[in-house]
Order: sequence, then C-alpha cells, then structure tokens
Amino acid sequence: MFHTIERFRNQVLIAVGAVDVLTGAAKESARRRAWWEICLQVIMSLSVAGAGLYVILSGNRYDAKVREWAAGWVGMVVGYWLR
Repeated sequence: MFHTIERFRNQVLIAVGAVDVLTGAAKESARRRAWWEICLQVIMSLSVAGAGLYVILSGNRYDAKVREWAAGWVGMVVGYWLR
C-alpha cells in the first residue's frame, strides 16, 4: 500500500511541476526540441510575412481583396510574436 501511495504522490508532484524529472539526455533532447520549434516558427513567420509584404508592396498588381488577405497574414504574424 505504501509503495502505491508514494508512487501516486511522485506522479502528482511531477504533473504539477514541483519536481524536475529531466536529467542528462532528456534535458538535452528537450533543449534540442525547443531549438527546432523556434527555428520552424521563425521560418514559417518569415515566409508568411514575406509573401504578405510582397503582395502589399507590389502595387496594383493584385486585387484589393487579395491585398486585404495579405494584410491579414502580416497582422497574424505580428500578433503571434507579440502575444
């Protein structure tokens, strides 16, 4: 019985973040994953914002409705990074 209660207590502490269970390779893996997530966020943001700015700055080449969508893309990227 004691073993089960102790195990449950440890799981609760881990779930609420009271205990740091990441050690060694797990910390390195988490760091690497976080780095890749940021890289992908930057790449996606640059591509969407770049496409939107291209449409906005290309003058009257595109319809007004398309330029409104492009402004929405740029606004979405700016809003994402300001959150």
